Amino acid sequence: MLIRSSLSLGVFAAALLCFSFTSAIAQEPTPGWNTPWRNADGSVKLAVELGGGYNTTAGAARSYQDSGWNTRIGGGYRFNRKFAALIEYNYDRFTLPQAIMDSGPGASNQFFAANTGSVHIWSFTLEPTFQYFSTERLGGYLIGGGGFYRKVIQVRYVCPSGQICNNQPGNNKNVASNNAGGANLGAGFAWRTWDHSNTKLFLEGRYVWVDNQPSSHYNAYPSVYKRTGYFPVTAGLRW
Repeated sequence: MLIRSSLSLGVFAAALLCFSFTSAIAQEPTPGWNTPWRNADGSVKLAVELGGGYNTTAGAARSYQDSGWNTRIGGGYRFNRKFAALIEYNYDRFTLPQAIMDSGPGASNQFFAANTGSVHIWSFTLEPTFQYFSTERLGGYLIGGGGFYRKVIQVRYVCPSGQICNNQPGNNKNVASNNAGGANLGAGFAWRTWDHSNTKLFLEGRYVWVDNQPSSHYNAYPSVYKRTGYFPVTAGLRW
């Protein structure tokens, strides 16, 4: 059901993007904007974004992954005021529920006072963007795409005060990892900071789905191989 819904949303987004691309080809140049850095409608061809925000998990992932935060940087090409394509690097971090940590490897080891864990997901994705309405200051847009996602589980073993555990006072250890394809779809608003400026503040929400697959080779923290769903809410600047 989730896959079918994702495909339906993807088809809808693709139809909107195709329509906007057709509009871009049919544009007539605006007098005074015939420069290498601007399109016929006056929009700047180079698109850049920088932001960060809050993540909350979705679906089955809520049983093995708590909320967290995200950072993003992206750049690409703007075909006109309505259509752009960005390449994004995203870094998403979540915490592992303490119940999982208390039952995992090392939890019963008498040399450790406690252990904590986190999930790190970084990705490179292609993100077509369609601006469906705009005024002098405010614009609304749809964004969606997909690409490569890498998921890593890291555990920190914490020793009792003043003691040495495994010859180290504390240890961050990557205990499992998984590479997978994924997709995302969302919407946002961008507000122009002042007249005739290319700088915009944006607020955006997406749904991200990563196709992590089960594996029989590593069972210490099997959640790394489960499909991952989450909602990143991101704010930042666009140029």
